[in-house]
Amino acid sequence: MGVWIFGWGRLSNKAHAAVATLVALGTNLSAFWILVANSFMQHPVGYVIRNGRAEMDNFATIVSNGYVPGQFAHIVLNGSMTAGVIIMAISAWHLIRKSNVDFYKTSVKWGMVITLIAGTLGAFAGHHQGQYITKEQPMKMAAMEALWETQDPAPFSLVANIDTKAQQNTGAIEIPGGLSFLTQNSFTSGKVEGIKDLQAKSEAQYGPGNYIPDVPGIFWTFRIMVAAGSIMLLVAFIGLVLNAKGKLVENKTFLKIIFWMLPLPYIAQSTGWFVAEAGRQPWLVYGLQLTANGASKSVTAPEIMTTIIGFTVIYILAAIAALYLAVEHIKKGPDGQTIYHVEERGGKIMELIMNNLNVIWFILLCVLFAGFFLLEGFDYGTGILLPVIGKTDVERRQMINALGPIWDGNEVWMITAGGALFASFPHVYATLFSGFYMALFLMLAVLIMRGVAFEFRSKSPNRTWRKVFDYCIFIGSIIPALLWGVTVGNLIQGTPIDETMTYVGTFWDLLSPYTVLCGVAFILVFTYHGGLFTSLKTAGPVSERARAAALVTGVPTAIGVIALIIASYVCTDLYNSTLAIVFCALAVVCFLISWGATRTRNTKWGFLFSSLSIILITATYFAGLFPRIMVSSLNPAWSLTITNASSSEYTLALMTAVAAVFVPIVLAYQIWVYWIFRHRVTEKDLHY
Repeated sequence: MGVWIFGWGRLSNKAHAAVATLVALGTNLSAFWILVANSFMQHPVGYVIRNGRAEMDNFATIVSNGYVPGQFAHIVLNGSMTAGVIIMAISAWHLIRKSNVDFYKTSVKWGMVITLIAGTLGAFAGHHQGQYITKEQPMKMAAMEALWETQDPAPFSLVANIDTKAQQNTGAIEIPGGLSFLTQNSFTSGKVEGIKDLQAKSEAQYGPGNYIPDVPGIFWTFRIMVAAGSIMLLVAFIGLVLNAKGKLVENKTFLKIIFWMLPLPYIAQSTGWFVAEAGRQPWLVYGLQLTANGASKSVTAPEIMTTIIGFTVIYILAAIAALYLAVEHIKKGPDGQTIYHVEERGGKIMELIMNNLNVIWFILLCVLFAGFFLLEGFDYGTGILLPVIGKTDVERRQMINALGPIWDGNEVWMITAGGALFASFPHVYATLFSGFYMALFLMLAVLIMRGVAFEFRSKSPNRTWRKVFDYCIFIGSIIPALLWGVTVGNLIQGTPIDETMTYVGTFWDLLSPYTVLCGVAFILVFTYHGGLFTSLKTAGPVSERARAAALVTGVPTAIGVIALIIASYVCTDLYNSTLAIVFCALAVVCFLISWGATRTRNTKWGFLFSSLSIILITATYFAGLFPRIMVSSLNPAWSLTITNASSSEYTLALMTAVAAVFVPIVLAYQIWVYWIFRHRVTEKDLHY
């Protein structure tokens, strides 16, 4: 390796290439022997027990361990996939900046080819390894799928709520026969042993004890690994298609997706190793030595903790140094010359980061509005359904109390999004709030009315008093939902904005068939979402009627969303963005899964996928807009973009630092609030 690194200019090109090849071979041989040792821990072979310890008696058997081929192929191919993604990301970074376009156009193509080939072969190797694990480590496979009972054929759970105490899953969304296919290549037959039976077998073979590993941890990390790998394969495939059409180099949005995909291979590898090692527990060497029995008796717990902390600090420092050097080398082109420099004057941030601050804030706005539509969506939906589901005053109070502790916190997301818009893109803030002045006034008025209704409704037992405020909540929910849809529709379709970034239309110009359709679609989506929330947060007849309302509204919601998708294709350029098409397709899939789960009474999964659908719908609009924020219907060149409408670099940098500190705190607080008030509201919990 030393000759390879320091041999530039001292060796001929052929000699240097030969040394590099030897380093690559040595690396793979090293990986092979490491995995041979690890395979022995997973499936010990080629040993005898002498004097209470395992001793090797057949080297060839150890090397030819059936666990080795699949694991070695899987690891080496995943390493190649990681290399491909790194090549893609570095090349994309330079292509965004139009640096050495011819060179990096070639390298990004080969990075995608390597990623696609290595990832596909790695998936097949993983499939082979999974079948071997089923045979030799059935408990690991059962834990990976949270399969508690032996089944033939066995389903594959996409998601599941795992109850380790009751040893059962609830709300699972399954592919019938999927696990039997993965383990035995058949959807219709193939017995897979469950955790309960395997625990009984282990106790019979090894004695009393708990032989079940961390089922939820293994179940979810396996799915994170698969999801990360699937995303990398999908991006590589789409990139090759775009490259074949000659559209990749100019597609900055997709190039940025490639660059920010860089952490995924490390996430996939880390979660994969967690599955491999945690899935073997409680065994240090499977079937031979328990992890608890392998701990050193001479090393104390404080000493172990000290070394863990020490190694963690050392590796963090090494990672920081490595990351710094990597960034410095990435900034250099193939000729080794630094293209982008750090400006020292005024302590400015690296140009790499500065060039992306407006993109970061655009993404942050997307996150804030996605959070707002997600949370305030079920808030509005519950308010819309209030006079429909709540047949009595007590039932309406149940629904209101389900929102009581959280409705005002949900609206903070709107205030935060508005503040973020003002700080990051002040020209958009000024144009939007002046052009949409009457619409925003109407929204603010009914939201104030709605907030007053929440607080004042229960202050008097008078039926007329309460009925008036019930309709105030209804109106204060349906009007904002409509207006938000109209607003989003105008942002996508375009509004009359002149060259001075001034809105030159009237209130009535905001209303068109397309924007009204957007408003109606928002009402339907929020109503469906609110029905699911109410079903989850209440008990008794209210919960059942809310689920029924969600099922009923699901059909017109699907029709409205499909109509909006078609109208968006006809009336806007939303689908010029490949990413918008992907997000839109995923949103539709999530909605269909949500409705299907609700129909089978898996309301929790129905709400989860309804939430994902709303997030993806928001992402669709933002991806379709990028890099614009407000489209001018008078002249596309007059549109407000993340470039011409943004704050100064200094302001964006300062606000980024502030957001990095306070956004996680706010998120943590709101998560805590939802956790505190996670229980269903009954007739005994009526405060409002």
